[in-house]
Amino acid sequence: MKSIEQLLAENPFFEGLDDETLTTIAGCAQNVHLREGETLFQADDLADQCFVLRTGRVARSSTAAATG
Repeated sequence: MKSIEQLLAENPFFEGLDDETLTTIAGCAQNVHLREGETLFQADDLADQCFVLRTGRVARSSTAAATG
């Protein structure tokens, strides 16, 4: 199984980063496993994370707020 650092190095988004920077980013990373239908984040969540999809698919859904 590949390490998070190896996976990041293979991802085009992280292309061009030096090894030290990739090591730093990987050190902050964690694997998250979700089952189908689970929520990854919600619209009002604090934007303090970055997600890199390793396998699978993500769907975006939204609902309109009720107005009175």
